[in-house]
Amino acid sequence: MGWNPEVAVTMENVLRASDKTKERLKESTNGQLVLDEGLIFSSKDIILNIDGFESGKSNILFITGLAGSGKTTLAGTLEMQYGAEVISLDYFQHETSFYRGEFEEFKDTASYKVVERYMKENPDVEKDRYAFNSISLEKFAEYFVPFFGWLVNALKKNKDKKYIVEGIHILLFIPYKDVKGYPLYCVNTSAIKSLVRHWKRDDWSIKDIVKHGYGDLLRFKDWNDQYNRFKDSMNEGYLEKEDDIVVYYNNE
Repeated sequence: MGWNPEVAVTMENVLRASDKTKERLKESTNGQLVLDEGLIFSSKDIILNIDGFESGKSNILFITGLAGSGKTTLAGTLEMQYGAEVISLDYFQHETSFYRGEFEEFKDTASYKVVERYMKENPDVEKDRYAFNSISLEKFAEYFVPFFGWLVNALKKNKDKKYIVEGIHILLFIPYKDVKGYPLYCVNTSAIKSLVRHWKRDDWSIKDIVKHGYGDLLRFKDWNDQYNRFKDSMNEGYLEKEDDIVVYYNNE
């Protein structure tokens, strides 16, 4: 995940790291934030505005990264520490499986409940739920982008709770400008390491890897290219609002 294994992944440690970054920025030339291409595209995590989540200024923290990068592990750690509710965006894409009752044990989760609420409020989307797992990414985006906007507005209204929204879908379908200013954690595990973790997590056999591995590798390469474009647009955001940025890069 990019974090020193000897250091606990807690919000306290994340904030301490952010404070160190603030001090480094003060010491830089003219106090300006300068990011070169080697940093923004390196295998280091990017953490933005995390103190806003700690203070309650924002009740939503977004986590994104490639599949297998460690997003869910990080979300689970922060969930326990802050009593937050985790919204996994996978639930929307794979909603058909939950709707059919294949994963009964997840029906009490915040992710399931919020997706079901959206479906009830949007019957035109609900009738197409069976297509989510088979349509192209481009077509799926037509369903996901409105859901994401609805989700953010719904969570913002419930100010007494903290929410962690995690998923690769953010980097794939949501432009940075739509999450700019929110607490955001980009898990920058390399594409290859993420791919291997993905295979292990889904119990791929050697036969599966031989048969489908090359296609999966191409898919991860495409996702990584999209992730780089997401971070490239983020870099432009840094330049626009230097004084409001809290950013920390932690070594892999």
